[in-house]
Amino acid sequence: MSRVWFMFLPAVLAALFVTSEAAIIRLTCEISDGKCLLKNIFATEDDRFKEIRNEGYRDIIDFFDCHIHTLPPIPFIRKVKADAINLVRIEENTFSTITVLDVSYNRLREISPKAFEWPKELHELNLSAMEDLSKLDMSNNRIASIPVGMFAQLVGLNSLDLSHNSIAKIAAGALAIDGQRIDFDLSYNNISIIENNAFMHASKINLRNNKLLGVGPYAFDNQTNLGTLILSGNVQLKNFDFLHNLPNLHTLEMSGMNFSFDGIPRNMFDDLVALATLDLSHNRISELPIGIFAELQSLNFVNLRHNLIKHIEFGTFSMRKYDLIDEIDLSYNEIEEMNFLVFVPLKYLKTLLLHGNKITYVNAKQLIRNKSLQNFGIQKNLVRCYDLVDLLGSLKLVLDQDEFISDQPNVDGIKCEP
Repeated sequence: MSRVWFMFLPAVLAALFVTSEAAIIRLTCEISDGKCLLKNIFATEDDRFKEIRNEGYRDIIDFFDCHIHTLPPIPFIRKVKADAINLVRIEENTFSTITVLDVSYNRLREISPKAFEWPKELHELNLSAMEDLSKLDMSNNRIASIPVGMFAQLVGLNSLDLSHNSIAKIAAGALAIDGQRIDFDLSYNNISIIENNAFMHASKINLRNNKLLGVGPYAFDNQTNLGTLILSGNVQLKNFDFLHNLPNLHTLEMSGMNFSFDGIPRNMFDDLVALATLDLSHNRISELPIGIFAELQSLNFVNLRHNLIKHIEFGTFSMRKYDLIDEIDLSYNEIEEMNFLVFVPLKYLKTLLLHGNKITYVNAKQLIRNKSLQNFGIQKNLVRCYDLVDLLGSLKLVLDQDEFISDQPNVDGIKCEP
């Protein structure tokens, strides 16, 4: 009989825990040394809290011997010590005027970017020993600086979003987190300077729309294995020496930077041996120096849309070792005439886009001499209809953003001159 009872008891206890409803927990302060001490609180993911009763404490709350899944709302408190309470989540609107927060030695997996009503008030944040935290979103706040070491202990982090803040500088070591392939989003800040060794173990760094003036040559640490770097929108950046120390970079975005090759060293891209995608769109490039791409042995796609290019010379896209380019986009430039024999040496070129230029004549015989070419974009030019007809059967005429013309003279939806 006793054996039956011991087998039955665990099942009963399990049923009780499963069917138990969420609790509403009252938080009552125990005053100690002028602070609010909250002791022996156990709260699951489903439990909710009544407001903290402030019975004479002085802007300080200390959680002691607690086990809390989600931190309760803590309004108008200056300092909170919530370390080692098995905390997993901090929701939005948890804090208002907090200046010091210690959530070290927890199991934090989620911190809402809107957790702080007045983030500018926060002067000290301790996130030590939270190896389980993989994603931290602190975007859309008013963070002005990143203290060195602030994130150093977050070794499990793989994504850190600090976009849409007011950060002005990335100091040496500020984002040197000893983790594994971290994605950093620092877009839409006021960053002007990035010092050497600011990053470590970065996989992707988004610096779009900042105010970059100077980037240290070793800012990204040549051991970082950085794969994607987004610099778009930094119109004042003129020195690119740091590109020589990024041998594993495969994607580089430099659109909308007011960039041109005037005064730029011919070897600017020479050490980017792994680069596959290069975006130079929406700039002020009027001329492509011969040999500028010669060392990019892994280059697959070149985006040169929306520039001021008028002419492509023989050898512009020649590679010293390997020729792997399969797409070139020269749409929306100032090209009036094109010698298509320029592209014949590119034996893997599959797509050539020339939308929105001023081209009036397409020499079909020249174009189809490139045996690998499959897709050709010539929309929004002044080409003759019978020139396009000559291409049918050899190439696919591709539309620009699926803009099909049906109410004017066209060939396969591409407007042309009769």
